[in-house]
Amino acid sequence: MVFRKAELSELEEIIALFGRAAADLKSRDIDQWDEHYPNWEILQGDIHKGEMFVGVDTAGQVVSAFVLNQEADEAYQNGSWQYPEAVYRVAHRLCVDPRCQGSGIGRETMLQMEKLAAEYGAQTVRLDVFSQNLRAFHLYEKLGYQTVGFAVWRKGKFFLMEKRLRGDK
Repeated sequence: MVFRKAELSELEEIIALFGRAAADLKSRDIDQWDEHYPNWEILQGDIHKGEMFVGVDTAGQVVSAFVLNQEADEAYQNGSWQYPEAVYRVAHRLCVDPRCQGSGIGRETMLQMEKLAAEYGAQTVRLDVFSQNLRAFHLYEKLGYQTVGFAVWRKGKFFLMEKRLRGDK
C-alpha cells in the first residue's frame, strides 16, 4: 500500500469511502458519522489544505484516509494531556474501507500517520474516538494510545487519547 496526500480529483472516491464507513458504523448501531459530518465541504477543505492523506492499494483504490494537522477542538482542553509541552499533531477522520477491515489496513494507516507526524516534528499524536466505536478504541489502545479525558459533542461522548512518539518530555 502507498500513502500520499489526497488529490482533489479523488474527492468523489473519498466521499464514497466515508459513505461506506458511515453505513458500516450504522449497521453496527454506532451513530458516529452522518450527512452532517464528515461532509463534502469538510473533506474538500482537508484536501485543499493539504492535510488529508490516503492509503492506496495495489489496484489503485483509496482504501483508507486520515487528516493530520495541529487543529484541536476547544473541548480538547478537557484532556489531562501527559505531555502538555510536547510538539503534537492531531489525527482526524481516520477512515478504513469496511471492505478491507480486519486486514491490518487500519493498523498500517495509523503507523503511517505516526511516521508522518514524527516527520513533521511531532513528539506526540492526539486524537479523539467515539465512545461507541470500540473497534477503533481498541486499535488505538493496542498501538499505545492512552485515554487522557473525554469530550462531548453532537453525537455523544468521545475519548481523548494521546501517544508519545519521541522526545524527552
